[in-house]
Amino acid sequence: MISKLKIIAILLIISFTSLALQAHEAADMPSLTKGDYGMSFVTYYGNNSFLIAYGTTIYVDPVNVPDGEPKADAILITHPHPENFSISDINKLLGGYTNIYGPADVIAKVREAGVKVGEDQLHILTPRDEVTTGSYQFRAFPAYNTTKDLHPQTNQWLGYIVSVFTPRGESNLYFTGDTNKIPEMEELNGKIDVVFISLDKEHGVDSVSEAVEAATTIDPEMAVPTRYTGEVNTGSDPDQFVGMLSEIEGIDGIIMNQKH
Repeated sequence: MISKLKIIAILLIISFTSLALQAHEAADMPSLTKGDYGMSFVTYYGNNSFLIAYGTTIYVDPVNVPDGEPKADAILITHPHPENFSISDINKLLGGYTNIYGPADVIAKVREAGVKVGEDQLHILTPRDEVTTGSYQFRAFPAYNTTKDLHPQTNQWLGYIVSVFTPRGESNLYFTGDTNKIPEMEELNGKIDVVFISLDKEHGVDSVSEAVEAATTIDPEMAVPTRYTGEVNTGSDPDQFVGMLSEIEGIDGIIMNQKH
């Protein structure tokens, strides 16, 4: 596993590199509240919506993305629920050549909506598929519910592990999507640097305690709570999540600011 000193060095270097897009300079971007990490290449828009901008621009579940954000090289969709999948946001983020990735039902809806991309830009993924291009690398990971029926395993919906390469090495960012703690997370133990865990009780984990158990199983350097605002997320407490993690050696819980 990458040591804490190494990941801090990686993230600090990223925050000062000229590879950051001009519209997303570190001084202007929402960042992690614990500034020591300087992870200014990740922007959080609320729900499970993120931008990773380091040389390329990758969006995960872009919903309610503000106007003026950079165009996408890749858009990764976990599943077709409206809190995670927005045709209007996809259209807004299309660049000169934007690839769209997601499970079969997502790609079908993109086609039905008439999004103006070629067939070679639409990519159906199933859990454990890996994508490597000259610009980015990521892996689809299982995401499903074990205690409710909203996200059945048979749907083959997804989380994503995005690899960010810096001069100091590789950092792996795991976006769980809407999922309970699942057995497959044990495979990731010690292999993830930052995990972004949905706290939504209706769609994801049943409790903050379950989210902490998932983080402990994965054992990253950092754990970031997501999807804890809005009516469906009532009762999910990011401060409780961070507080419980503070009692676990080796995992820092960090609450990200949201950009609106």
